[in-house]
Amino acid sequence: MLQLYILTLGLLPWIPASLCRVNTEEEFIVLEGGSLTIPCHYERQYAGHVKYWCQGTTREFCTTLARTDDTGPNDPAEDKVSVFDDPAQQVFTVTMNKLKVGDSGWYMCGVEIGSVWNADDVAFTNIKVVHAASTTSPPAPQQSVVHLPPPKPITKESWNSHSRMLEPIVVCSSLMLLVALAILGRKLWKLHKVDPVRRQVKDIKARFNEYPGDVSDLQNATVVFINKESQDLY
Repeated sequence: MLQLYILTLGLLPWIPASLCRVNTEEEFIVLEGGSLTIPCHYERQYAGHVKYWCQGTTREFCTTLARTDDTGPNDPAEDKVSVFDDPAQQVFTVTMNKLKVGDSGWYMCGVEIGSVWNADDVAFTNIKVVHAASTTSPPAPQQSVVHLPPPKPITKESWNSHSRMLEPIVVCSSLMLLVALAILGRKLWKLHKVDPVRRQVKDIKARFNEYPGDVSDLQNATVVFINKESQDLY
């Protein structure tokens, strides 16, 4: 008989929710270190009954964490587990703070019937506490970026080094230009000196051709050479 009674209690988690007078959500997922609020709804006839929050799958083998008839102070913000009953709304609320992964498991919202022949009315829920890293998406692959070095500013030292390199080029170019101008000037000067001599020679030839006298008269004539080059012409 005792074994049948225990077996019956063990089958309570599998009773459909529509047959239960206490109900809550089937599963909750919360991040590690966070808080969780579980609403447990009940029928009107349970308004004056004691409510409790228990960890386990059967009433006889579960660990009671909080009850509405606890005489100690009830602070949902500070207590690890607290229960607050609101008979007007027909719901009692369970608050769990600072949850850890080890707190994962099956829990039950229970209404204490207080009768040997009637078992407590309970509703089961599964709580999963997960690491924060397991719920975040993997980081996007980083794209390789080539960082080009910034252009070097033109400093006084770099400008001086460029000036030293340009000085020999400027000096050589100037010297070559001066030599070219000197050669050109010398040639122009020679041409300027030769042209008057040639003009004089042409004048002498013209006068010689125009001379009306006999050729024998030229024996006593005197020929004056202006320069060495004129000798080649006569």
